[in-house]
Amino acid sequence: MEAKARTPVGARTVGYLKSHPILSLLVLTPGIPEYLSSSSPINAIVLNPPQFVFQLLANLGLYGSGALLIHDAATRWRKGWATIFLLGAGYGILEEGVALSTLFDPNAGPVGALGFYGHWLGVNWVWAAGIVPFHAIYSISLPILLLGMAIPETRAKPLLGRRGTIKRSWSSPSTSSS
Repeated sequence: MEAKARTPVGARTVGYLKSHPILSLLVLTPGIPEYLSSSSPINAIVLNPPQFVFQLLANLGLYGSGALLIHDAATRWRKGWATIFLLGAGYGILEEGVALSTLFDPNAGPVGALGFYGHWLGVNWVWAAGIVPFHAIYSISLPILLLGMAIPETRAKPLLGRRGTIKRSWSSPSTSSS
């Protein structure tokens, strides 16, 4: 009997990620802005695994959903990188302003010393000028770009289904007078 050739684990992993593009995008989204910038400690995987899992799930919820929705919106609207960048900036404003309050709270942890400079109309403009483009580039645009480079067929194809995106007519049925 001929021995069955085994495929390396790396090749199987790449094949799996290529056949699951949503998962591929979800893997990229927290990794680039959080772990490469060291905003989330990667050493927590060894030092405090429950904390790492919690942060990973929170980051997947924050970054993954935003990148996925922006990818699909730009694809369905047939728009380019300017739209992805602008939607990414909007994402950055929502995440930092609404979800984390770092745009408005001078004592927010991640802001540090920048929390005391550049406030006008309640907004920390010094922090906003740096963090909003950061999210537009690293949290949204770069993961979408890398997904398109790794899996080219995702460039022109939405990743989410059509459920909930079909335009419905909300007019009531006409009543006939008999």
